[in-house]
Amino acid sequence: MIAFLANSFPSQQDRDWLALFKQSLTDEYSRFYHEYWLAEQRTRAPVLAAADSVWQKVYRPKLQTFLSRTQQQTGDLDLSLPLQAEGRTVTAGKRANAVAVIFPDRRDAAVEAVYAAAHEFIGAIANTAIADNVTPAERREGVVDRIASNALVRGGALLLQKTAPELADGYARFYLRAAGVSATGDAQATLVREFPLPELIRDAINRQIDSVLGGI
Repeated sequence: MIAFLANSFPSQQDRDWLALFKQSLTDEYSRFYHEYWLAEQRTRAPVLAAADSVWQKVYRPKLQTFLSRTQQQTGDLDLSLPLQAEGRTVTAGKRANAVAVIFPDRRDAAVEAVYAAAHEFIGAIANTAIADNVTPAERREGVVDRIASNALVRGGALLLQKTAPELADGYARFYLRAAGVSATGDAQATLVREFPLPELIRDAINRQIDSVLGGI
């Protein structure tokens, strides 16, 4: 963790900011957030139980081959109150990775945590596909920044289509709602249209998923 923080905040100015930010968080925690968090945990306990059950008993087994072969098999999946469709991932080796995802607000929406997890699990593959198919000139023009988010959304969809196809339509509707797009009609086709991705990058992600799942 010290090495991670040192890499993330390399200068003294960065570290001074981090110290101030930490002091601010401590103050916010003591004045407001802790009581709010306790209340939310009590309210959402049934949601947490439902999300844990649907993940551990149903969808983790379906994704286990992919997680094991991408060195994500022993990490933590955390439900986070502030996060929505965009999760957060910290990777420090296959035994120390952590993925934070949306904390659904209803029991019948527990599967939203799995949608967001798939979006995060595809991150390394999506980043590699982009790096391998973007020229230095395109990188300088900001192409990577413009397509990185779409690559995660589309990559997560491809992953679920191959491991848990029953979730593919719900996943598409979830990310369309997050983008403020009507999810009526063919949700997966609308996802492709609303989150465009260069064909080379889409195909590279697709091939790599197939390679991982096939054990090549």
